[in-house]
Amino acid sequence: MNYIIKVCFCFLLVYCFNVYSQSLYRTIVKLTDISNKGLLDKMQSNATELLSEINEAFYKNREPQISSNIVTDEAREILSSLWATSPIRCIETQIIEKVLMMKRGNKYQVRNIPVFVKNVFAEDSTNSKTLDTTKHYYEICLTFNSTGIIENIFYTLESNNYARLKNEGVTVTEISRREFILEFIENFRTAYNRKDIDFLKKVYSDDALIITGKVILKQNIAI
Repeated sequence: MNYIIKVCFCFLLVYCFNVYSQSLYRTIVKLTDISNKGLLDKMQSNATELLSEINEAFYKNREPQISSNIVTDEAREILSSLWATSPIRCIETQIIEKVLMMKRGNKYQVRNIPVFVKNVFAEDSTNSKTLDTTKHYYEICLTFNSTGIIENIFYTLESNNYARLKNEGVTVTEISRREFILEFIENFRTAYNRKDIDFLKKVYSDDALIITGKVILKQNIAI
């Protein structure tokens, strides 16, 4: 009887340890301002799983392993390229944010997610890389498609600046245009951070004609 009690106690300890370990990395996301409860629940769950997996990968010094029902293939590639240069982790255990529906396309954004960025380097006048200790904390944005799958992850402008640049003294039509411009700026910044040379070359290419967020279309392509 004592042996059975000891075995049960050991199993209980292991279970409690696993639960505690998982809670160390957990970031719970609560979202508001969207009436479709099914979509809301999916977005909350996917954002929670993504950030929690990022946190665990950060502390265990490995790449995040995100399933295809949470992120698109493109979003996974973006995260992988970000991770190759500067691993990140969310610095909050709970995030409560509004869901923003974009004026262009059936897409949604969740902004103002604070992250700590590891190994941020800057180049000085001699082109040597030194650790930039002033820029360890950033904010990221998650973009969701119409089914609640995360399709983009990028660094954002500070929330106050973004709101001012987007909304100050403009019409509804102008807001859509400003969203377009700000999306490109933020994706350009993220491409720079993840050293996406192909994206940067396309931006400065003589053939570049239309830039739509993170997609660059060339001349002679019908829209």
